[in-house]
Amino acid sequence: MTPRGRTSLIRDGTNNCSLRITDVRYTAQYYPGISEKINAFDLNTVNKNKYIRVIVSGCCETSSCQDWGFKLPYSIDVLKGSCVDVPCKLTYPDDTESFTLFWYKNTLTGYPKIFNSRNPTDVQDKYKGRTSLVGNSPDTCTLRIDNVEEPDEVYPGINEDIYSYVLHNGKVTRLFIIDSPPAPSMTGHEKMRENEAVTVRCSVNHTCASSPPTITWNKPGLEVTTSQEEFPRGLWRINSMIRYIPTYKDDKSQLECEATFPNNQTKRQSITLDIQYKPQNVIISILHDNEGSEGDAKITLECRSQANPFVTKYTWYKIGEAKTLVKMDAQITVQDKTWEKYICTASNDMGTGESAVFSFTTENEENESNNTVLVIGGAAGLVALVILSVVIFCIFKR
Repeated sequence: MTPRGRTSLIRDGTNNCSLRITDVRYTAQYYPGISEKINAFDLNTVNKNKYIRVIVSGCCETSSCQDWGFKLPYSIDVLKGSCVDVPCKLTYPDDTESFTLFWYKNTLTGYPKIFNSRNPTDVQDKYKGRTSLVGNSPDTCTLRIDNVEEPDEVYPGINEDIYSYVLHNGKVTRLFIIDSPPAPSMTGHEKMRENEAVTVRCSVNHTCASSPPTITWNKPGLEVTTSQEEFPRGLWRINSMIRYIPTYKDDKSQLECEATFPNNQTKRQSITLDIQYKPQNVIISILHDNEGSEGDAKITLECRSQANPFVTKYTWYKIGEAKTLVKMDAQITVQDKTWEKYICTASNDMGTGESAVFSFTTENEENESNNTVLVIGGAAGLVALVILSVVIFCIFKR
């Protein structure tokens, strides 16, 4: 409001309503009128010249308003209930010693403050305790707003003349609300080979660099590092990297990362690990007996293993004074109850795995041991039964 004593009419004619304002300090809009209903703003419904805007040409004795500037994004998508850092860079005259930084809410009337660097309590009630400045650099005017629940339009400034809306043709940052957080993405898992360390990255976008989401992994004991990247329009990305050494035991298992946002909402991303490894757990098993007369019976042995990629070659060897190649196949047929010993190997692009030695001698010894246990156990049971019968007979005989 222009103080009293600084305005007067220029009377050069009866129809002249020209106004003189002395000591102009602020940019403002003026229009003449007779009453609240009879004035240029209300009467000039067709003519766009409803008022005259007086723009000051200098902000102080030694500098112009154009020496000030604010750089901020046009809009930001904010997760409902979360926080947002509104990026802002400030330029100002070299001879500026100190100033108070404000952030305003864009409204049709007035300049409601939502942040005041000198007096934090001198802001609109619903913003008290929710706004703060991010960073300590003199050219940083980045604003943090906590618990954003509704769309908003905000802009920074120094006073009623030096603010982004005037200096940059209506420049404000529009805050749009999204209800669900973005899902994380995972990279680095595309090609894994056993015992070859890889870096797996889990990344998620957010808008609050000062309180980014926390990322956790479902496999304990991993070496974890984090970093942040800044993108245009107030967007940030947090990256969580793990150093992972693949093992065949984890093949086809789930690797999962979970992002927890400032509003406690969570989003997960999981992948099924595809780990290449040489054949493991190579074993020899008896597949089935083949028909034949006693002493001439045959039996089929099969070589099995766990591998990724699939086994491309099985090889059988007879173990004696020397290792003799028998056959290159998953199965072989041998004489039943033979005293010969065998091993098999399984191979793929990652390498070769070998079974333990197989022999019927070991099988027979185990069977004979089991049979002996059965005979002894059966005899002991029979003796116990006889003793119990005698005791019962004696009791009834009395």
